[in-house]
Amino acid sequence: MIRDVDLVSYLPPFMIPYEELKAAMKAENPEFRAVWEAVDRLFCNRFLSTADEYGLSRFETVMGIFPRDTDSLEERRKRVRSRWTEKLP
Repeated sequence: MIRDVDLVSYLPPFMIPYEELKAAMKAENPEFRAVWEAVDRLFCNRFLSTADEYGLSRFETVMGIFPRDTDSLEERRKRVRSRWTEKLP
Protein backbone atom coordinates (compact mmCIF):
# COMPACT_ATOMS: atom_id res chain seq x y z
CA MET A 1 0.00 0.00 0.00
CA ILE A 2 1.75 3.12 -1.22
CA ARG A 3 0.45 6.20 0.47
CA ASP A 4 -0.27 9.25 -1.66
CA VAL A 5 1.59 12.07 0.07
CA ASP A 6 0.28 15.62 -0.29
CA LEU A 7 1.78 17.89 2.34
CA VAL A 8 -0.11 20.95 1.10
CA SER A 9 -3.36 19.38 2.30
CA TYR A 10 -2.00 19.58 5.88
CA LEU A 11 -1.61 23.36 5.78
CA PRO A 12 -4.05 25.34 7.90
CA PRO A 13 -6.47 27.45 5.84
CA PHE A 14 -4.84 30.78 6.67
CA MET A 15 -1.49 29.59 5.20
CA ILE A 16 -2.82 28.27 1.89
CA PRO A 17 -2.52 31.61 0.02
CA TYR A 18 1.28 31.69 0.52
CA GLU A 19 2.77 30.26 -2.66
CA GLU A 20 6.26 29.90 -1.16
CA LEU A 21 5.03 27.43 1.45
CA LYS A 22 3.04 25.47 -1.10
CA ALA A 23 6.03 25.28 -3.45
CA ALA A 24 8.33 24.10 -0.67
CA MET A 25 5.86 21.44 0.45
CA LYS A 26 5.29 20.23 -3.11
CA ALA A 27 9.05 19.85 -3.46
CA GLU A 28 9.15 17.72 -0.30
CA ASN A 29 6.36 15.36 -1.43
CA PRO A 30 8.73 12.96 -3.30
CA GLU A 31 10.92 12.63 -0.20
CA PHE A 32 7.96 11.70 1.95
CA ARG A 33 6.77 9.24 -0.72
CA ALA A 34 10.21 7.58 -0.63
CA VAL A 35 10.01 7.27 3.16
CA TRP A 36 6.54 5.71 2.96
CA GLU A 37 7.74 3.24 0.33
CA ALA A 38 10.71 2.25 2.52
CA VAL A 39 8.46 1.78 5.56
CA ASP A 40 6.01 -0.29 3.50
CA ARG A 41 8.84 -2.50 2.21
CA LEU A 42 10.16 -2.94 5.75
CA PHE A 43 6.71 -3.94 7.00
CA CYS A 44 6.15 -6.42 4.15
CA ASN A 45 9.54 -8.04 4.75
CA ARG A 46 8.62 -8.92 8.32
CA PHE A 47 6.26 -11.66 7.10
CA LEU A 48 7.05 -14.71 4.98
CA SER A 49 3.93 -14.40 2.86
CA THR A 50 4.78 -10.87 1.67
CA ALA A 51 8.58 -10.82 1.80
CA ASP A 52 10.48 -9.82 -1.32
CA GLU A 53 13.95 -10.95 -2.43
CA TYR A 54 15.70 -9.02 0.35
CA GLY A 55 13.32 -10.18 3.07
CA LEU A 56 13.58 -13.82 2.08
CA SER A 57 17.37 -13.61 2.01
CA ARG A 58 17.31 -12.34 5.60
CA PHE A 59 15.08 -15.25 6.69
CA GLU A 60 17.37 -17.69 4.87
CA THR A 61 20.46 -16.23 6.54
CA VAL A 62 18.93 -16.59 10.00
CA MET A 63 17.94 -20.20 9.31
CA GLY A 64 21.12 -21.24 7.53
CA ILE A 65 19.42 -21.92 4.19
CA PHE A 66 21.42 -21.48 0.99
CA PRO A 67 19.12 -20.90 -2.01
CA ARG A 68 19.91 -22.27 -5.44
CA ASP A 69 20.27 -19.91 -8.38
CA THR A 70 17.32 -21.57 -10.10
CA ASP A 71 14.88 -21.18 -7.19
CA SER A 72 11.92 -18.88 -7.62
CA LEU A 73 10.67 -16.68 -4.80
CA GLU A 74 7.83 -19.11 -4.10
CA GLU A 75 10.19 -22.08 -3.85
CA ARG A 76 12.42 -20.15 -1.49
CA ARG A 77 9.39 -19.06 0.55
CA LYS A 78 8.19 -22.68 0.85
CA ARG A 79 11.64 -23.85 1.94
CA VAL A 80 11.84 -21.18 4.64
CA ARG A 81 8.30 -21.92 5.81
CA SER A 82 9.01 -25.65 6.08
CA ARG A 83 12.23 -25.04 8.03
CA TRP A 84 10.37 -22.58 10.28
CA THR A 85 7.69 -25.11 11.20
CA GLU A 86 9.84 -28.24 11.53
CA LYS A 87 11.16 -27.39 15.00
CA LEU A 88 8.78 -27.26 17.91
CA PRO A 89 9.37 -24.72 20.67
